[in-house]
Amino acid sequence: MSIGKTSVYFVPRVLLVLALVGFPLQSQGVQTQSDRFQLEEATIADVHRAIQTGQLTCRGLVQAYIDRAKAYNGVSDRLVTRDGASIPASPGTVRAGSPLKFPTETVAISTLVPDFDQYAGPPIEFGRMEPTSSDPSVQQQYGMTVGTPNSGQINALGTLNLRGERSVTCKGDRDRRPSDGPLPAGSPAVCEEFRKQPDALERAAEGLQLANFSVFCNHVLTPPAMAEILGSPQTREFDTVPIDGIVGPGHVSCVIGSQPYELAAVKYRRPVVIAGFEPLDVMQSVLMLVNQLNEGRHEVENEYARAVTRGGNAKAQELIADVFELRRSFEWCGLGEIAYSAHKLKPKYERFDAEARYGIAYRQAPDNKACECGAILRGTKKPRECKVFGTVCTPENPLGSCMVSSEGACAAHYAYGRFREIAENTR
Repeated sequence: MSIGKTSVYFVPRVLLVLALVGFPLQSQGVQTQSDRFQLEEATIADVHRAIQTGQLTCRGLVQAYIDRAKAYNGVSDRLVTRDGASIPASPGTVRAGSPLKFPTETVAISTLVPDFDQYAGPPIEFGRMEPTSSDPSVQQQYGMTVGTPNSGQINALGTLNLRGERSVTCKGDRDRRPSDGPLPAGSPAVCEEFRKQPDALERAAEGLQLANFSVFCNHVLTPPAMAEILGSPQTREFDTVPIDGIVGPGHVSCVIGSQPYELAAVKYRRPVVIAGFEPLDVMQSVLMLVNQLNEGRHEVENEYARAVTRGGNAKAQELIADVFELRRSFEWCGLGEIAYSAHKLKPKYERFDAEARYGIAYRQAPDNKACECGAILRGTKKPRECKVFGTVCTPENPLGSCMVSSEGACAAHYAYGRFREIAENTR
């Protein structure tokens, strides 16, 4: 038995965890082979243990990350152009000590779509090199790109940035400490303000004196949003949002565990599979969902068992419970107000609460009137059904939140979904 058209709802990733793969990390000094610390799928506890036992230093951990970026984080894509002609070499931003080198070879669209001369769909945004917004002296790939076979690069790290905005806008001498003298002529005015505010590393060196530290808390919870979507009339009654199964978020589940999703499986009779982040993880998770649907089951299954347990991370949950409490209501983009779906700081941490310290009042900020982001997030419309998608609204010029994030529905469809539409329009 097979499933025909199956809809699977992907829960967005909320938490991002940095992974280091395949570099031997050593503490300073002479070590034997048995003392070498290999960080592959190590947990935070493993890293702490390695530091405590002298197998690893903090400097060594950061250096391994930088070494990984130097070795693997280059450019793995080529531009897709109309004719496949070569382009001039372009200066790239500096990552891990060296500027990116972009391929000068491009790929003709006819290589990907042999019948492109018969294509009659929306205009195609071919690949191009353009200056970046934050630093016009360097360029970046924009538009349609395609991977380079056997490039040996993963292109996974957008920015190696330990100092936040300062390292982008205020680079080099523009990031001098006040004690080092005035900034160079022509420095952006914001750099003067930035250097008055020590970053996290400097704060740690000062013994965590956090008198000017504030948090504007917008942490949201996944299960209430899932319940809102699954319990909506569009899903339960009108069938305008046919959701057959849910791919659960990996990193969120590392903390909360798989148990909170059992409500969706029992009450709404939808299968849930918690997925890891590698391509094989996602494919295996979709297969597990299809198997449940074929077998008439609606259970919570955990594909990401190497990191997720049913009860989750008890220590992390204790810390969250100590610092945060639930808001009575929180407005989600596209979903509206959802009760008890977000956190705020507890009263005992009010001195760090930006809302309390500065009297910040909630103010609704609706999307552009031409934007259909709300309907797209609810699943009642597809990105292509928005009249500004791919024309006025692009990743370089986003009008709505769905296009701002690289993981947003419109940005993902812009990057990948159009290839399927091109193929369908040339049949």
